[in-house]
Amino acid sequence: MAMQLLNPWALVLGAVSVGLPIAVHLLTRPRPKRMALPTVRFLRGVIEQKRSINKLRDWLLLLLRTLAVTALAFAFARPLLGVKPLVSSDATGDATRVVIVDVSQSMTASQRGISPIERAREVAAAHLAFHPGLRASLILAGESAEMATSSATANFAALREQLASAAAQTQRTNVPAAINAAAEVLAKSPQGHRRELVIVSDFQRSNWTAADFTPLPADTQIQLESVAPTAPLENLAIVRAAVRGRVEAGGATRIELDVLNDARTPRAVQVEVTIGGQSLHGSATLPPRVRTTVPIAWTPTTAGWATGKARLLDVGDALPQDDQRPIAIEVSSAPTYVLLTRESAAPAPVSSHFVERALAPTGERVTRLDSQQIDRVALSKAALVVIDHAGKMSDSDLEWIAGMLRRGRGVLYIAAEPIDAINLASLARAAGSDWKLPVEFVPSSFARGDLFLSDWRVDAPGIALLGDSAQAAIAPLRFAGGLASRPIASGLKDDIFASFNDRSAAIVMSPCGAGNIAVLNADLARSNIISSNIFVPLIGELANRAISSRVADDACPSGQPLVASLASVAKPDKLDIVGPDDASVDLGEIVVESNQTLWRWPHSGPAGVYRVVDEEKAVVHAIATAAPAEESSLAPIDPKLLESRLAGGRTVQFNGGDDVGAKRDDTAWTWAMAGTSVFVLLELLTLLLFRN
Repeated sequence: MAMQLLNPWALVLGAVSVGLPIAVHLLTRPRPKRMALPTVRFLRGVIEQKRSINKLRDWLLLLLRTLAVTALAFAFARPLLGVKPLVSSDATGDATRVVIVDVSQSMTASQRGISPIERAREVAAAHLAFHPGLRASLILAGESAEMATSSATANFAALREQLASAAAQTQRTNVPAAINAAAEVLAKSPQGHRRELVIVSDFQRSNWTAADFTPLPADTQIQLESVAPTAPLENLAIVRAAVRGRVEAGGATRIELDVLNDARTPRAVQVEVTIGGQSLHGSATLPPRVRTTVPIAWTPTTAGWATGKARLLDVGDALPQDDQRPIAIEVSSAPTYVLLTRESAAPAPVSSHFVERALAPTGERVTRLDSQQIDRVALSKAALVVIDHAGKMSDSDLEWIAGMLRRGRGVLYIAAEPIDAINLASLARAAGSDWKLPVEFVPSSFARGDLFLSDWRVDAPGIALLGDSAQAAIAPLRFAGGLASRPIASGLKDDIFASFNDRSAAIVMSPCGAGNIAVLNADLARSNIISSNIFVPLIGELANRAISSRVADDACPSGQPLVASLASVAKPDKLDIVGPDDASVDLGEIVVESNQTLWRWPHSGPAGVYRVVDEEKAVVHAIATAAPAEESSLAPIDPKLLESRLAGGRTVQFNGGDDVGAKRDDTAWTWAMAGTSVFVLLELLTLLLFRN
């Protein structure tokens, strides 16, 4: 522990004063006198005995007087124990100070009933006290950096008032955003002002490894005040609650709960999911320090938006806020298909007829539309758009289909004719950067025929079901028609599921925005696959994968901007946004852009379920929000990382534990004064003991 002296001159004076008792001792030493007494031999023994006692008394008095003077000098020197803070109210001169207070969810993790956010308010208030020449700014750091004032101010009362109302939110700490906001304030500080940054946080490792102080002015003094609990906290949390792929009414599915056991020992937990009027239960034993997926079987009964929450039962951990997680899942009815083609609907051995029967043997869920005169109302109701022998399609129709793709619909394109290359190119232009196909399809310079599959993935649609018999089933297949293809450098090779012997792509599937597009590159009517046992599973799996989301439908991170597409909304001006009962926050707005109805939300609200309802109060769309998973891991970062590798060349000091936020111990001088009194009293007591 380091020590600083406010009055070091007092020690010099004390060193001089320590010599006074020694001088007194030397000057007052008894000097023997020669006396001629015949009985001196009898007195000599008595004198020697008394001299020994006097020596002991004198040395004790010398020691006590020296200690008393030393303690008095030490008291006047005003020692301060501990490391000298970079940012202190004792500093003189003009300064610009920014105080960042972490208001993320982890700041509510309590130890013995005290949470870090409570300590943070107290620590930050000490740095927002009035001091001559000081101007300050306050930043509340969650997902966004909320500034109390646009620039540094001397109105400390206003800053402390906003600090007093600061509360932790179900958000993460966006560390770069907070540091950048502080850099803007400090960069505006007047010439000659000292620049100071104080950060009050629990310095959660999952957030603060992203710290980078290089945006700050080079002369900024950075003081980090840790309010993390002194002992490691154990926490259990549901960090993900979602389903994968398409959920249909009456179909069995499962809700996947990812549960984090941020503890040193295994834990047995009970989970409950309430959704769509159903109550579901599960249990698991969680290994320490990992996430474990707990599946909950669920069969939704009706189509529409099913909302609810998952929660852990009776866990009693450090952070109760993440013991539950909201859920919003769209339950679809049986999928409907739109088949865009110029071929006749009459039964005939043509490609579109075979595709229609493979999708729905009875045809009740397939709507055939003339690809040259598309009914967009009927088109917008389809879960999957199938394009087969469509001829040249208009750019406006392809733009509409691209918009459906980006909003989450599926497209299955049967590329059979040279004109399909033009349609696919137009579709790619309309989709823009969302288009991710790994190949570009182009017309072939020769007639394509007698092609066979030379390479395929074991998980390819249709083939995955064949298992060990795949080779025998695929070998007799011959294909004709279709397009040549050339790879795109930015594409993913894994999105090519099968290739022909001429190295052209046979089956391709990739995401496009929120939807998926699949391309089957062949003229089915001229290929023998339609008579094989692979054809129906192939078309069925292509359709299912195209209409299924590749990403689990978990809650959106609270505080982040959101844009949700509201497909098939007839009257966007009649929509309302409804939040949880206790949510008094901005809920965003409904806008119409490029013939799309969107729900724009600059900053999503606290954890909960938010709904868009129509004029009849029916739910059109729902979104669940929750804190990101990293907020549930409470382990703090190693302070040495912040003071060295992450410091960016700036001067950084980390204060943690019991010393956080407090001035260094300045009570040592009082103990020195008390010691002076004790030594004087001991001197008097010594004189009394040796008075004879």
